[in-house]
Amino acid sequence: MVVVFIRHGIAEKSRNPETDAARELTPEGRRKMARIAKGLERMVPDLEDAYLWTSPLVRARQTAEILADRLETLQKRKEQPFLAEQEWEGPASALRSLPANATVLMVGHEPYLGDWCKELCGARLLFRRGGAAAVEFSDGPDKPGTLLWFAQPRMLQMMRRDSKE
Repeated sequence: MVVVFIRHGIAEKSRNPETDAARELTPEGRRKMARIAKGLERMVPDLEDAYLWTSPLVRARQTAEILADRLETLQKRKEQPFLAEQEWEGPASALRSLPANATVLMVGHEPYLGDWCKELCGARLLFRRGGAAAVEFSDGPDKPGTLLWFAQPRMLQMMRRDSKE
């Protein structure tokens, strides 16, 4: 099983903690995520049957929508409330129900993504907005995983297949 952790794109500034969940992607955030999606397409070869899970927060949902639009093979989209929470147990529990060879793209938030990667593969990664990392679980999501790659947004944007996009 391969899990690709993706931090949401650039969002509006937080003005009020009570409205944080409603923050939307900025126009720049949308443009960059569209280019990042094409880079992810090159980094994640098996997208045909991949699952796309997203946090319920608006900026993450919008990021997932862009990924789904740009990576047309992503059909299995689902909002997962646990992707906006700190504990790994929620994602691990959901992953246990999937086939052992599944590929899952999880759109979430910092610091949770970085914390999970530290817990799962020993690497504390600092995800910039639009950054991504792939972790392979040979023995399921309850055992340590192997970090396959980590890419910040600029690298993913540079990797897109068609430089005219």
